[in-house]
Amino acid sequence: MRLAASGLLVAALAGPAHAGDGERAVSIGVGYATYATPNAEEDETLAPTAGAALAATYERGFGADTWVRGDLVLGGYVGGGTAGSALATVGLA
Repeated sequence: MRLAASGLLVAALAGPAHAGDGERAVSIGVGYATYATPNAEEDETLAPTAGAALAATYERGFGADTWVRGDLVLGGYVGGGTAGSALATVGLA
């Protein structure tokens, strides 16, 4: 119930983002991460016990309609061993 109310509040307050020439933004986030993969030797799915992710985003505006954005996400997982993952993206619009 609280989640639905929070979602409605965010949707009601949401509006378009406007970026001007030279405007910049940086954001950092931390969260829970997991994955699942089939086990080739047995009929089961392997998944970690716990995991965490760190995300960073940088955006810069070059006028009203042009901007560049870069994202980097790093994940770490434990449980039956350790594993990691990384994701990087760059966009121009």
